[in-house]
Amino acid sequence: MPRIFGLNAVGVLISAIAFYMVGFVFYGVIFQSIWVELWNFTEAETAAMGENATLSMAMGFVISVFSAVFIGLALKMFGTTDLNSALRKAIFL
Repeated sequence: MPRIFGLNAVGVLISAIAFYMVGFVFYGVIFQSIWVELWNFTEAETAAMGENATLSMAMGFVISVFSAVFIGLALKMFGTTDLNSALRKAIFL
């Protein structure tokens, strides 16, 4: 199994995808209209953001990978051995 900083690469990839999907649901589905209203974006600005979304979405996934690696390394450093402890510590992080 390939490793990233001593972490399982498949696990890092799956957790990064999960982070990304949670962010999509949170920002793209649930709170999209509220976010647009709070920032006072016009229709033209919203359309322009949609056209240039590829780079932003790619960077969002890269950030998710970094977050997954950080949490994995932190859990490894804490010496986490069981699922219950890992979940509690990951939620704290």
